[in-house]
Amino acid sequence: VVKITVKDKLVATGVVIHENGWILASHHVLDCYKKTGIKAIFMDGTEAIINVYKNDPKNDIALLRTEEVPKSPLVPARFSSKPCVFPGQFLMSIAYTADVDHPNTVLGLATNKLFAGERRVV
Repeated sequence: VVKITVKDKLVATGVVIHENGWILASHHVLDCYKKTGIKAIFMDGTEAIINVYKNDPKNDIALLRTEEVPKSPLVPARFSSKPCVFPGQFLMSIAYTADVDHPNTVLGLATNKLFAGERRVV
């Protein structure tokens, strides 16, 4: 889990997806900021300037990359090999909030709800 800051203000949480510095974050949070000059703070306290490489507003995903890979090894998240999430499965969300120096964890169940005429598992 990575803190993403702009001018030392927490604006988003990201997740390392590759040890060479690739990070996933939410598009809607980063969309209002410049695509450069964003800083990542990793779990060990290491900091790195990151750039927005690609945005996907439809799926609310931003792909970021560090300008330099930190000296301490980055450990990428492991994702499920299952093709999708089904209602009733346990889910975990890990994110930083502005008032806490460590990530918060929320555990929940996937439900099957209708959003804007489109059925999604959330």
